[in-house]
Amino acid sequence: MTQDLENAIEILCQFWLQKKVPSRDLLLHNVVVQKNRDGIVRLVVIDGLGTAGVIPFRLMPNRVKICKIQKKVDNIHQRVQLLLSQRGESDFPGYHGLLIHNDSP
Repeated sequence: MTQDLENAIEILCQFWLQKKVPSRDLLLHNVVVQKNRDGIVRLVVIDGLGTAGVIPFRLMPNRVKICKIQKKVDNIHQRVQLLLSQRGESDFPGYHGLLIHNDSP
């Protein structure tokens, strides 16, 4: 993984925590990398926003919101590490979370 991508993931996670974005799990196939000639501009979450809980997110205590969001941030880091560990294995982990460019992952 490049340093640009590591930085972009960290910026996304800090933003998620700072803005207390209500979301389901941050799945890698729901995150798109926006790039320009100079490299990565930002990561954009394209799906999974909002919550499915009985209690609306906006009514939850701030402490509960932060705890839920921190769990999602921790999970995205784990998912990235899992994907990176699977890249060298003979069993293909599937297309979810992989960049498809010029018809190849």
